[in-house]
Amino acid sequence: MSFDATYSTNKYKLVFVPFTGVDNHKRCITFGAGLLSKENSESYEWLLNSFKTAMGATPRCAITDQDPVLKVTLPKVMPTTRHRFCMWHIMTKVGDKVSTELAKNKEFRKALNNTVWDETLSIEEFETKWQMLMEEYNLSDDTWFSQLYEARANWIPAYLQDIFMGGLLKTTSRSESENSYYGNFTNHHCTLVEFYMQFNSVIEEQRYKQGKLNAECEGSFLEIKTPLGIERQAAAVYTTTMFYEFQKEL
Repeated sequence: MSFDATYSTNKYKLVFVPFTGVDNHKRCITFGAGLLSKENSESYEWLLNSFKTAMGATPRCAITDQDPVLKVTLPKVMPTTRHRFCMWHIMTKVGDKVSTELAKNKEFRKALNNTVWDETLSIEEFETKWQMLMEEYNLSDDTWFSQLYEARANWIPAYLQDIFMGGLLKTTSRSESENSYYGNFTNHHCTLVEFYMQFNSVIEEQRYKQGKLNAECEGSFLEIKTPLGIERQAAAVYTTTMFYEFQKEL
């Protein structure tokens, strides 16, 4: 699950927080949403508890930006949920946190990206590459990078390999994309009634598209390219979108 607050959706300046996931067609799906008057710990605690009650379960992993309130509130309300920080939000800050010269250094950027984004690295390999990078560019004593290293279990892929997400969610970009989509239907002049009606329209469109894709999967004939039994099994259980991704890998 990913969630990210959005603004300017209603005239009362309430913060809109949709909870976003990925369905079996690899499309965004809204699990629920909330409206908050304040982005404080008490408000988020109420919102997350309400989400738990509505869903009857908690997600295995929740992805947010590095909001200091959520760092405290999410583990408190959902102790069994792994909290993952959005990698994209972290990496976009690099240019502001290092010197101008280093920010323009393409070799540094490449080395940092290869260390942070590589999902094939083990914990030991990441640790080695990170330490070498910090030493090479004299960042070992840098406060910001030291804080990132301390929080490495919350955002570096090597520490999250025990949670299968199929590469679908590692940033809040899907939440932000969904927030932008809601923005097409709402504006900061909306009353709560108007906003609620527009929100329902978005959800109905989501459900319609998902139902249409489900129907297409049931009536489609998938092209088999190998004699392997595993490909035929995949054709029987996967949606069309996921099957062709699997086939490409196979």
